[in-house]
Amino acid sequence: ARRLVSRVSQGESLSVNDMVAILDQTQQAIDYARELELKSDQLQDTARSLRQALVQLRRLDRFKDDFLSQISHELRTPMTALKAFADILHGDQDQGGLTGAQRDKSLAIMSSEADRLTGLLEELLDIQKTTEATRRDVAQVFLLREAIEAATATFALQQDQGLLIVDQAKGLKDLKAHASKARLSQVFINLISNALKYAEADQVKIHMSGWMEAGKACILIADTGPGIEPDFESNLFAKFQRKDESQVPGTGLGLAICRQILLSMGGTIELAQDAAPPGYDGACFKIWVPAEKA
Repeated sequence: ARRLVSRVSQGESLSVNDMVAILDQTQQAIDYARELELKSDQLQDTARSLRQALVQLRRLDRFKDDFLSQISHELRTPMTALKAFADILHGDQDQGGLTGAQRDKSLAIMSSEADRLTGLLEELLDIQKTTEATRRDVAQVFLLREAIEAATATFALQQDQGLLIVDQAKGLKDLKAHASKARLSQVFINLISNALKYAEADQVKIHMSGWMEAGKACILIADTGPGIEPDFESNLFAKFQRKDESQVPGTGLGLAICRQILLSMGGTIELAQDAAPPGYDGACFKIWVPAEKA
């Protein structure tokens, strides 16, 4: 092509075949340039994806470090208490300095801390198993009230004693969920347990209502507890976060487990304080699950 162009610049005439050759080679050069441009774009996309993956890996690495730090702290507290009181009781065997009431109190604290440690380990295992178990569970169509009744049956004693009242709105009767009934019941159990745990009155009332929204079943759960402070809302579903660590026992994993269960079923949960019905000024949550209308 260069020779042909040179001939033209020198005033020589070109045949039709020469012109066709020039056009053909020019088109080949254009195609090659486009191919290089496409490969360059692909390389840039790959580099961008690798950068995003690196950012994600770094974020997960920080999350892992934070998680290990938090779990170490949570485990250390009951273990320290158990060790301290065990040493006190062991040292008192020969000295006999503790009264019977003091020994009973020490044993009660040790038992309480052991229960706390066991609960923490069980919830950690539950978090690990939740997603896998939900994936193994076969999604089934069931009435939402069946999952609610299975959950409230767990609190039959509190209901018989008048400590818990569960009010189910009529709208729940017409809703069907397409999910794991056992896992959804676990979500309801966790939320009701929290309402009882943080209750400041002798009696807790739970309001539950439901409707169809954006192709999913929406369940509203409100209670008459003390509610949730605005400065705590941003960390509400994070692991090891508790509303009042100094007074209320717990691990801070219940809401994190609820959220993980619902996400793995294609649903979600959010705090909805503004949606609480009159008389229910405590915590209020909205839950969405895949559903069918009965």
